[in-house]
Amino acid sequence: MQRKCRTTVRFADRRDLIRSGQLGSAVVQFFAREMSSFPPRVIAWWVGSLGFVRIGLYALLKQYVVLSSGVFAVF
Repeated sequence: MQRKCRTTVRFADRRDLIRSGQLGSAVVQFFAREMSSFPPRVIAWWVGSLGFVRIGLYALLKQYVVLSSGVFAVF
């Protein structure tokens, strides 16, 4: 049996959520509800891998900013 996803948000509602800063908490609640069926070890691995991805993205962004500022310094 397939479970229907009931997290569809209308565009106006989504804008209001973003404006009020509640979109993040809605996403967190959605993932908490969906991941309650996973074992804790899987959740811990997933959160840890997210941390690594975030660190990697931050390093790439920092490198990009340094490279672009170096290019601007050349011109």
